[in-house]
Amino acid sequence: AERVINEEQEREAAYLHYSTHEELLKTLYSTLLIKPQKQLIEQERTGVNAMVASRAIEDLNRLYYLYSLTPAHLTPIAKIVCKRMQYEGDQLLDKCLEEKRLDQLVPELVAIYGLHESIISNCFKNHPDFNKALKN
Repeated sequence: AERVINEEQEREAAYLHYSTHEELLKTLYSTLLIKPQKQLIEQERTGVNAMVASRAIEDLNRLYYLYSLTPAHLTPIAKIVCKRMQYEGDQLLDKCLEEKRLDQLVPELVAIYGLHESIISNCFKNHPDFNKALKN
């Protein structure tokens, strides 16, 4: 999406009157990001859940940048991030209980919290919707 947007802006600058800029951007964002958002962010292998799980920092940065231009569309992304972080915490708890390593639970939870906090601050620029995910 980012590449296509850049290419369209280059074509616009070369061929179109500057007054068409805003309308062209709205159409591009709607076509490339807004209409297919649910499908894009929920894809099993490349969606938000997969990006957080694989710590795909560059992809998460790009995702935030593109959708931050239409802030209302960050909320569904934040919900997926929140669910992923809760899942990782639950998995860690289950693993420590199963392996009877309760003495390691708190240090490991602190470590995973630090990792999640880093993702929220670096990738999502401490946006309030994502900070809620961290608090939950």
